[in-house]
Amino acid sequence: MNNIFKVVWNQSLNMLVVASEYAKHSGGMGSSVVTEGTRTFKRTKIAASILLLLSTALGGAQADSLKDLLNNGQDSGTSEKRAFYYTTESILTKDKTYTLNFSSSDPDEKEIKWINNGGKAETTSWTIDNSKLLVNGRFYTGYDNSGVTPENPATYYTKIINNSDVTFKEWIYVGPTSQLPNGAQYIVQIDNSQLSGQYLYVGSNGGIEVSNGSVFNVWSTDIFTNNYISVDSPRDQKGYIKITNGGVFNNGYGEITKESSDNLRLITDGTGFYNLSGVMKAYTSNPDFNAKFTVGIQSGQNASATVNLYKLDAFGSEKMYLTNSKAVVQTFADGRFLNTLIGNGNLYIKANNSFEHAQPDFIGPVTITSGHSALVSVNKGLGTNNDLYNLENATLTFVDGTVTELNSNLIGAGTINVGKNNIKVTGNHSSLNGLVVVGSEDSTWNLQKLYNYDFRYRLQGTGNVNISAGNQNQMITFKNETKNQDFTGKFTVERGILKLDSLSENALGNAYLGILPNGTGRVDDNVSVGSLGLQNAKLHVLNNGTAFNLLTAKNGITLTGKNTIVIDNANLLGQQSAIDQMKPTGTLLDQQNQVTLGETFAAGKTSGDRDDVTLVANSGDINAMNIKKDIVGQEAKGQGVYGYQKVVADDTGLHAGYGLKALSANDNQSVTIDSTGASEQKLFVQLTGKGGFTFTGEPLVTVTGPTNDYEGATALTNDAKVALGVDQALGQKGVLTLSDQAQLDLGTHTQSVAGVTASNHTQLNLNAGTLNLTGNQIHEMDGQLNGTNQSALNVQQGTLKVGASNGELATNVTLGNKVTADLAKADGLGKGNVTLQGGNIVNVNGGGTLANALTGDNTNTLALNTGDVTLKGDNSQFAGKISIEKPASANVTAMNNLGTGALEIEGKLNFADGIKGDLNNGITGAGQITLTDNQINVKGEHSGFTGTLTTGDEATWNVSSDAPYDVNYALSGTGTISVDAKGDIALKNVGAKDFTGNFTVKGGNAQLDQTAFDVLNHASLNLTGGAATVTVDGQHVDNLVIHEGTLSLDPKDPNASNHLKVTDTITLIGDKNAIMVDKNTVDKHVTDASAGQVDQTTSFLDQQEGFIGETLVSGKVVTKDNSGNPIDDFEAIFLRDRDGKIIEAKDVG
Repeated sequence: MNNIFKVVWNQSLNMLVVASEYAKHSGGMGSSVVTEGTRTFKRTKIAASILLLLSTALGGAQADSLKDLLNNGQDSGTSEKRAFYYTTESILTKDKTYTLNFSSSDPDEKEIKWINNGGKAETTSWTIDNSKLLVNGRFYTGYDNSGVTPENPATYYTKIINNSDVTFKEWIYVGPTSQLPNGAQYIVQIDNSQLSGQYLYVGSNGGIEVSNGSVFNVWSTDIFTNNYISVDSPRDQKGYIKITNGGVFNNGYGEITKESSDNLRLITDGTGFYNLSGVMKAYTSNPDFNAKFTVGIQSGQNASATVNLYKLDAFGSEKMYLTNSKAVVQTFADGRFLNTLIGNGNLYIKANNSFEHAQPDFIGPVTITSGHSALVSVNKGLGTNNDLYNLENATLTFVDGTVTELNSNLIGAGTINVGKNNIKVTGNHSSLNGLVVVGSEDSTWNLQKLYNYDFRYRLQGTGNVNISAGNQNQMITFKNETKNQDFTGKFTVERGILKLDSLSENALGNAYLGILPNGTGRVDDNVSVGSLGLQNAKLHVLNNGTAFNLLTAKNGITLTGKNTIVIDNANLLGQQSAIDQMKPTGTLLDQQNQVTLGETFAAGKTSGDRDDVTLVANSGDINAMNIKKDIVGQEAKGQGVYGYQKVVADDTGLHAGYGLKALSANDNQSVTIDSTGASEQKLFVQLTGKGGFTFTGEPLVTVTGPTNDYEGATALTNDAKVALGVDQALGQKGVLTLSDQAQLDLGTHTQSVAGVTASNHTQLNLNAGTLNLTGNQIHEMDGQLNGTNQSALNVQQGTLKVGASNGELATNVTLGNKVTADLAKADGLGKGNVTLQGGNIVNVNGGGTLANALTGDNTNTLALNTGDVTLKGDNSQFAGKISIEKPASANVTAMNNLGTGALEIEGKLNFADGIKGDLNNGITGAGQITLTDNQINVKGEHSGFTGTLTTGDEATWNVSSDAPYDVNYALSGTGTISVDAKGDIALKNVGAKDFTGNFTVKGGNAQLDQTAFDVLNHASLNLTGGAATVTVDGQHVDNLVIHEGTLSLDPKDPNASNHLKVTDTITLIGDKNAIMVDKNTVDKHVTDASAGQVDQTTSFLDQQEGFIGETLVSGKVVTKDNSGNPIDDFEAIFLRDRDGKIIEAKDVG
């Protein structure tokens, strides 16, 4: 073996050191033990001579210097053995491409070795800058044992920078193989460059720093295992890999993938990347690791990779990207699983682990291995829509109150503890053959499936299992053969068909079985359950060819709603023998319950809705064996129909019941239903036949036969009380008669009859139902009518006569085309809406309150014939005629009482106090309209009204017309009649001559002839913007008001005008008033000698101040301004000629 001598300068000793190195090598991991001896020399001439001598010896020892090799001026070089560089050196390889080879046949000598022989701390021994270096050997660090190593800790660097690319074709050792006494560190820094090698070993004093987008590629990672460090050593004793600033570490890189025996100490800043292929045994905790960790990738391609977590924080709590199905994570330590898995790789649980955060992006398989467990406390804690293997002797437990959904495909023979959760379970379970435990009443295994479902696993506990198959026709089957599975909870079929056989009994033999509306229990064998609940559900009972299978509910049967028993073949029912044994006795009502029991479909004490179980058959007719027998005591009237009647639910189970199922009435006969002394109060058998039925006696009978189709009449008599339990319970063709204090209640149902006759002291309660009267006949209702606003009375034909007062009736009444209603009292139809479909007449023949709201077109008539009727309904949708006949009075409480159609008033129309508004109706007739304090604006045509208008003190009757207006009606009372017309206004009806109110002309010209003065002699005439013409002489009114109006006086002869006398007061308002005369009829009388002093240009009336002329209108004069304030001004009125010109004194002869 060659002796290698070196002379080095030891800075701490300030002397040269002669070192001889004897290298002893061994195979395996390539570890080396280096023995070093030292001698020291002073820098003297003697020392220089020795150095010269030694240099000659070194030249022949084939010792290679890395620095010399790199600086040989070539692009490659070959080292005989190791190539050394030292911590005391500073080598720079810049802008170079170089290949380093080794010629030694010993593999352990093919290496670059970095020796710590002292030197200044924090120095860089070798810098590779913008260079590409290929080393066909390995990299190895060590230290000088000669005693010259500094006592203080020092860190030394090898730096690969500036886009360099360095490849070692063999192993990379960073950090010494033995413990350094002073804690010196070897650091390889990679900055914006790439370093590649095979197996990476990092000692406790070593470190690799990958930064600034650099890439570090190795086959595997490990520690130097020796007597002072192992995989179980504390984290701070292990070497490290630092990945920062976008650095990339590819572990498992290369053609041969090896196993990494340790993940080492990892230092990251959140920007780096760690890519793994091969196998990683992760023994080192790295709680702060936060690089992007991808498992199963090599050179950008998918590869196999396994992470064995011996420390659950080996890669912190960072996301693990499992890129393919060959990427595997395995736990070997108990405790909380920290990482978030992403991708479709594999998770093997080989310890006892808890999963406390969701894995929503993990879709790969999860395997809980035998003897181990997973404790899950969050939805998707083990991934989503993936395969979950729970192997034999493995346990999956859901923490109480934390999980609501599980969508994984479940596989294996392990145990699943549902905990106190309601878990919606989807996914495939075809290979799940273990145990599901629903341990308490708060545990629910809620299966929501898309297809058929097989229970291949066992059930245990007192909790709940709900199953919903894909649709109502898909099967739910038990296939686990373990008997007595210790499940005593509730099993509920929400949707689908449950096969009840011996295998189902293994699970449900002591459990509650519930079947919901979309579920069916199919009884394939004689089988037992703990208890049975049917809720609007089906129980399909199969047979063995001769008898029906039997389902036994040991703890009873609960019936809710309307349930159905389905059989395949009705011919198995033993009807004939059962019917032959029947001997009906008692009332017909009680005979309904005289049932002979036949076949039993389910055994167990029943409770709940016993009367709502129906039997149906898939083939055959369950009613095929009906037999008719004459009704005892009513043999000529009808027959009883006997056969299969109903399912009987009693204390022993559900049975086929045979008995009376229908009553048939003979033609022109009426079968009597007498409830006196009867125990049964429901008439539930079918009522049929050509005849009818008579109800009599007490108590109340409720008719519930769903298909009653008898054609005859229905009579209620002798205090009978009948209620409908279904629609058309009384047939649909006959008439209905109520007499002798009988009562009928429709409930919420519909009944059609040809006609109704209800005598006095009977009650017909429509309640919230509908009564249709279909026959063209007289429908007489003299009894009491009741009904809510949810009820309806539809009279399709004929005449409706209502004789009673029905003020509380709120029913909606509809009269068909040309139907007449005759009401003896105004409230005969109550207070509901009345719809008239056309050509209808509603005759009100008595007083009271008519509160109905009428709807109908102008072909309809409301006729108030007699009595004092108060209108209270909103008839704004009624366009028909309202006629008030002479004996009748109509009292209006709102303007909409009168509708929008014509008013024919022969009687009295009275407006209640406070009513005001527009009267749009056309008015005719010779009756009387009375206003108290009302303000009525008359808008409708009323020239045909020739009766009397009576107004109170505060009342106003306002008429507007775009044409001349004739007051064809008489005026009476003390109120105000206001007319605003275009043209002449004529008063044409003298009446009683008792009008003392106010006749106001706001527009037009009132022609005051003798008829008009007969009306107004004791009234006030108000010309407010309007005019009046006095056509006769010598008439008078009580008061005259002229406010911007004109009083015209026609001539009584060629030389004189008519005169008007005002018996009380003439009020002149404003200064735009006028008296109009023919100028030639005015005569001036001079009575004073000083007349010549009069101004001949002033008005004629002004001269009356001192010189009185002719008096045209006599009366006390009061003058006011336009605001109504009194003034002393005779210029409030002027005398004008027919052309409207002022007549002055100078114009008068």
